[in-house]
Amino acid sequence: MIPPDPEPVKEDKLAVRIELGPKSEKESEKKPKSKPETLGGPRITKGLKEGIYATPSDLREAVRNKFGHITWDLAADENNTVAKKFYTEKDDAFRQHWHAKEGLLWLNPPFTFIRPWVERAMYESENGANMLVLVPAAVGARWFANFVFKKGDIYFLNGRVTFAGHKAPYPKDCMIVHYHPKRTGLVEIWDWVKDMDPREKCASCLKEMRTGSGCTSRKINFEKETLNRIRYGGEELDIKAAQKPCPDCAVIEGHNHHVNCDQEECPRCHNRLIGCDCKKKKPRVKVTINA
Repeated sequence: MIPPDPEPVKEDKLAVRIELGPKSEKESEKKPKSKPETLGGPRITKGLKEGIYATPSDLREAVRNKFGHITWDLAADENNTVAKKFYTEKDDAFRQHWHAKEGLLWLNPPFTFIRPWVERAMYESENGANMLVLVPAAVGARWFANFVFKKGDIYFLNGRVTFAGHKAPYPKDCMIVHYHPKRTGLVEIWDWVKDMDPREKCASCLKEMRTGSGCTSRKINFEKETLNRIRYGGEELDIKAAQKPCPDCAVIEGHNHHVNCDQEECPRCHNRLIGCDCKKKKPRVKVTINA
């Protein structure tokens, strides 16, 4: 007797699951496949890094000059956030109310998992959210037709983007979708490189950044201790001067980063200083930089 076909699984509108197979045949023999650990909203296997591209500092600067200050990063961690306030995988952005956040929001979602993010962004903008979404310019995708075209203002990036930690540009064109209540369905080609400010100055030493010379401020004063700043190339983070010069402030190896460089490592917790847990967990700690 032939068993009946199993009933089709009903897929939740915003709940998608990615399942990865076992790492090897030996592992599959030892134990059966298990469902990945998931979070609310789109389901992402914990630790899955494929398709995650950190926003580069040059694009972030151009975005700031064109659209204004970014207040929240909706999909980030302490090492790649573009704003002081951000949601991590643990926070699960799909359990949050994006439209309740003030200011301009930023979203750079995993590129292998775009549909639920742009769908949610579209609905949140209808409730008042003002946000920018960086995604590949996949105009032939269904998610583009359903949740991007005429649902937000589209800016096709004229110039390939080299993401943080990568030496070569991303092989496909990208776009930024501006979701906001007053959207007009604008479609524009944006030469974003022209909106960069090559003469930005360090807030501490007042030197022009991207000239190669390091900052003259050498120490960071916390409330109860003073620590030496970690020079470029001496980090415990992944960068370790792999890119020369620094991809944000352009100092060369062995020199101090300029203040507010998103590559600088905190000497206390060894995370990125711009999103440092020392300041998040202890808001009363005053951090100043001395020469």
